[in-house]
Amino acid sequence: VLVDASVPAPQVLQIAELAIGARIAQAQRNHAESERLLREAIAVEDAIPYMEPPFWDYPLRQTLGAVLLKSGKPAEAGQAFRATLLRGP
Repeated sequence: VLVDASVPAPQVLQIAELAIGARIAQAQRNHAESERLLREAIAVEDAIPYMEPPFWDYPLRQTLGAVLLKSGKPAEAGQAFRATLLRGP
């Protein structure tokens, strides 16, 4: 099995696991758990060196913004959406 040592596979898989858990929590209307998992996934993503194209191509902050809106936190949601644009315009 060939493995590219430059791909941070463990971190990418961790992001995927956290993102899936956050989406499940979101579907169950457990916004607090979804927010927690998304923030954890974002921290893992932010620790990965920048790469073009990025290793994780979906902006998790966008999903976080949606969860924060549903949680009645519009100011925090706006921050998350702006952070998405700053990270990947």
